[in-house]
Amino acid sequence: MKHFSILVCSFIIYISGCSLQGNATDEELKIPNGYIIIDHHKAKLQTGGFHLERKVGLETEVVTTDSASPNQIAETLEPIKVAPNSTLAFKTDIKESNITAIQWNDKEPEKEVKLEDNEFIAPVEQGEYIYEIISRWNNNEVSYTIVVKVE
Repeated sequence: MKHFSILVCSFIIYISGCSLQGNATDEELKIPNGYIIIDHHKAKLQTGGFHLERKVGLETEVVTTDSASPNQIAETLEPIKVAPNSTLAFKTDIKESNITAIQWNDKEPEKEVKLEDNEFIAPVEQGEYIYEIISRWNNNEVSYTIVVKVE
């Protein structure tokens, strides 16, 4: 009976360990949130397309989505109002991600915006500006969109 109890306990510990490991890899496929921070106010960015990978045993599981372009997504967003020359800071739930910002016009990408410590200065000229924020880490990538209205 003692051997049977040890066998049952060992089996339960083994199953528990496997299920915990499965949960850890599931978390890797969650789409991280992206945020813009302006004057200590934090707002969530709209997620666009993404490419996420995770290791499952010896295999790699990949999830890739396509979405509307940032200028199309922007049509559905409420602009965030900022003053000219405001500092716009970006962050994601992934601390070690590499962030890129691209300014769009109403048809296509216009230019890459230079970031310093994941921040840049809003334009001086009044108007609405569409930005695609791309977060990359390991073999993963997520695109976010935001509309900024300089007033």
